[in-house]
Amino acid sequence: MHIASDIDVPFQVPFEGAVSTEIFSSGTPFIEFHSTLADLLSLTPSAVKVAYPFSTQPRTTLHTHLRNADDLKGLFEKARAAQAKLEKSKSSKEFFVKLKDLEPFNVKQKGKKRDTKKKKVLSSFIPNWFEFDALIDQIEGRGG
Repeated sequence: MHIASDIDVPFQVPFEGAVSTEIFSSGTPFIEFHSTLADLLSLTPSAVKVAYPFSTQPRTTLHTHLRNADDLKGLFEKARAAQAKLEKSKSSKEFFVKLKDLEPFNVKQKGKKRDTKKKKVLSSFIPNWFEFDALIDQIEGRGG
């Protein structure tokens, strides 16, 4: 029985509008992988929710969830095959795993934007008291 040796796989990790590249070995246990990812994303491990495509896949390819040890094992098996295929094709394309943070609350906002539209809409409903008084005068027949 042939046991495949570990491979190193580059991961592009998104953080604050940019990406950093982290290399993980296929022998990396999921707990270590998940913990390192949490540190890179500045999140608690329970808040890490990511998915991925490979850089060699078409842009329209749906992302694959990366939630547990089985998902990570599958990723490394697919990465081994994709890297081998890329080497045989002699393509100049670089292979890496593009991670995507799936948790919308993980998006860091620098400041809360004011909602000025509500103020403008509400201000249009505030009556002009001079016009209101003139309208009442007309109704009561006091001139106008």
